[in-house]
Amino acid sequence: PTMVLAISPLPEIVKTPLGDVWHALVTQLDEAQAITALVRELAMQSQLVDQTGSAWSLRVQRTSLNQAMPKERLLNALAQISDCTELDVQNAPVTDTPALRNKALAEARQKNAENIVMNDPQVLHLQQTYGATIVPGSIRPV
Repeated sequence: PTMVLAISPLPEIVKTPLGDVWHALVTQLDEAQAITALVRELAMQSQLVDQTGSAWSLRVQRTSLNQAMPKERLLNALAQISDCTELDVQNAPVTDTPALRNKALAEARQKNAENIVMNDPQVLHLQQTYGATIVPGSIRPV
């Protein structure tokens, strides 16, 4: 018998102006190590869907991330670098999160690195002249 493993695809990224704001804020918090563990995951997996004054609304797909402690800690971190004093987190599908943006960027960098190597005249020469091959998965962007 054959076993079929169903893997739900990641949502397609649809960039938004609020997504630009959220990605910049989360990146700033992450680089400053102001958010870690579950709080970081909540921020990375969330989509900013509304900014009405100091009341912000996030959407997160994974219900396990929508808990009181991580929300409170994320709000405290945001209050240090923005005017956010109220944070509402709803469970719903997301299309523009820092995690999705980072994944898309990493995939684009990987494809670019592979294209550079595969089209390099010296690599092509080695392949044609000596039958050289590129080991799958060995190309990494720098």
